[in-house]
Amino acid sequence: TAGETPILLLDDVFSELDHDRAHQLLQLASAGTLGQTFITSTERGRFESMIHVGDRDHRIFGMQNSVVH
Repeated sequence: TAGETPILLLDDVFSELDHDRAHQLLQLASAGTLGQTFITSTERGRFESMIHVGDRDHRIFGMQNSVVH
């Protein structure tokens, strides 16, 4: 609907991408034109090393034993 901001959900996408393509995806997501983006990853270290792309706010949550940290 016009005027609504989309939400982009990416589930473990980094396991399918090389470093350069993952970096490009994060640049696109951090540009602010896609709305709010949620990204899941099973590779926290790799994700954290790339997340500081752009100047957008971000938060990282972890999950262990069904508890969000």
